[in-house]
Amino acid sequence: MALELAVLLTLATQLQSPERVCVARVELLGPLSALELRTSDVRSTWSGALASGERFELVLPVASAGGRDAPPPALSWLGDGAARFLAWDHEWTERRARAWGSAPAELRARPRALEPLERGPRAPLAAVVLALAGALGALAARSRAGWALAVAAVGAILAAWVGSGASVRRATRVVEVDGASGEAVVVDSAHDSLPGARLDDLRWDSSPLGPVLVRAVRGEGDVSLHQRGGWLQRWSALETQGRALGPDVNEWGLLSPVWRRDPDGVWRELAAWPRGVVLGAEAGAPGREPPGWINPAAPSGAFVILGRWADAPHSDPARETWVRWVGR
Repeated sequence: MALELAVLLTLATQLQSPERVCVARVELLGPLSALELRTSDVRSTWSGALASGERFELVLPVASAGGRDAPPPALSWLGDGAARFLAWDHEWTERRARAWGSAPAELRARPRALEPLERGPRAPLAAVVLALAGALGALAARSRAGWALAVAAVGAILAAWVGSGASVRRATRVVEVDGASGEAVVVDSAHDSLPGARLDDLRWDSSPLGPVLVRAVRGEGDVSLHQRGGWLQRWSALETQGRALGPDVNEWGLLSPVWRRDPDGVWRELAAWPRGVVLGAEAGAPGREPPGWINPAAPSGAFVILGRWADAPHSDPARETWVRWVGR
């Protein structure tokens, strides 16, 4: 009972927690080439080129919870022009909150895909053995102090070999689909830096919660989010154009590989599921489960589809696109 209550409280927090983003309107007067906006320990930067006497009203997002009573931010700029804070754009904040609140509750409360980690390339074991042998041979021929140096050399070489196979963080794109309504959102995630965020996104977030730097460039329709050591995420709406996806029907595209889970919790894996192919209930080989990073706890008694969308439109070469469908 206590565990169920904790889960319900967690879901309620995800559904109701406000986004830690607000928007500042700033008037710029050239000549000016860069601006920094600072509020508490949060910064947003803008770069562009304003000619002498040119006026420009900048709309700059700030990754901080700025309420109606938030004080004006501190401004600094590069150039002989001037910058003046006009106001916080509360209408934008409320509009974005309404858009997020109109998304299906199941999508807003769904456990996030985890940060995928891959092992990096490791030096060949033969090269490590030769290096160890050389170090031991050279140092052991000397005094006892040489043996201490030899031990230190062995430790250093082994540490370098282990480090060469350290985990590598990989950016992801996951299309989250609500089986009941057919609505979907795209969740782009990356470590340290996430480009392509837009003011019309549904939501931005970071884990752990902390200061996020927003960088904007004049003439570009998006901004980049930065947090050293953080896992950054942005949600954007996806128009499915009425195409269906479900346990037996796939009108989206080529899913390869793909896993299907029935309400009894049995996973079935297929190498590929082309668009338009109707599958029977027993299609796929039972056994191996999907990658753990995209397979957090799913509700019991639910159908689940997980797969890599091989021919996803507007795909990003820097990241794979995966689909996660959950329905009853």
